Amino acid sequence: MNETKKVSRRKYTAEFKAKVALEAMQENQTLPELCSKYQLSPNQVNQWKKCLTLKKVDSQKSQKSTSYTQGSRSCTSPR
Repeated sequence: MNETKKVSRRKYTAEFKAKVALEAMQENQTLPELCSKYQLSPNQVNQWKKCLTLKKVDSQKSQKSTSYTQGSRSCTSPR
């Protein structure tokens, strides 16, 4: 009989996401090196970079803290 293990999704703090996104923007390491270092998908890192960029641009326009959405996905941390 096959037993399958339920794999729970990993949850990341906003601080961790920002740290990884900033490292990716600095381009001191290639994206594959960065993904290997943190065991992340390149798509995930690119999404975090895009969210961070959107937050930077919007915070320069206004000082309000709001939630940012990309299509059906949110750029904020899960509850």
